[in-house]
Amino acid sequence: MKFNVLISIIVSLFLMAASNVSLAESGGDKERSEYANCPHHLGKGGAEMDKKLEQLHQNLKLTDVQEPLWKDWTAKLLATRDAWKKNKADHEAWKNLKVIERMEKRLALTRERLAGEESSLASAKALYAQLTDAQRKTFDEQFPFGHHGDKDGGDKNKR
Repeated sequence: MKFNVLISIIVSLFLMAASNVSLAESGGDKERSEYANCPHHLGKGGAEMDKKLEQLHQNLKLTDVQEPLWKDWTAKLLATRDAWKKNKADHEAWKNLKVIERMEKRLALTRERLAGEESSLASAKALYAQLTDAQRKTFDEQFPFGHHGDKDGGDKNKR
């Protein structure tokens, strides 16, 4: 029963996100159209995300012990991003699918993303546990992924 509820919630969230992207790309809603311009949106996120991760990496001044944890976390984070870019590119093929097939594909992609997010979170927790208090503060302030609705990309310093 809990599994069915979880799947229903995941599918609902994915459908809401898909409709937000659709609205943003169509420009039908000014607030949502800003989402399409977010530097972390799949269309633009690659280079900007890499740049912000590199800046965070420099600012953290990691030790030799912390460095492998950083590499593990960023590898998982970027793998999840790259998988979603690939899936977005494959989205054109969805036009020929029947409704049920599209829904099943969306659910499978949601499961993949959830697994990737869980893996990334586990790596982030391992890294975060090894950071000093000063490094944690830097990480918390400069983590490059704000809420997509934020006009400044989630940067607390710009508010």
